Amino acid sequence: MAAGDVVANLATSNLTFQPAAGVECCIMALGSIYDTNGFAYFRNGTNNSPIWYAGDGASNSTLNSATFQGKMFINNTIYLYINMTGTNPRSYSGIQTK
Repeated sequence: MAAGDVVANLATSNLTFQPAAGVECCIMALGSIYDTNGFAYFRNGTNNSPIWYAGDGASNSTLNSATFQGKMFINNTIYLYINMTGTNPRSYSGIQTK
């Protein structure tokens, strides 16, 4: 892959996106369905830092999806981890920057 290429994935299990050494990416969207709790984290192999919560839908039953739109820069040292507590898919999308 090269700078400018799309990075994306959709999964129904725990999802880790750790770019190769020397590669950097910008994640610009995360998605989920609001029926099960789920978190996205920055991870360094030892610690997790929450960056997004998909929710459980109980607080607003009119919403049926949870999305994050922003910019999260990751690399081989600080990377993206999305946990799954249910069966609905989680996803991410972004671009490789280096």
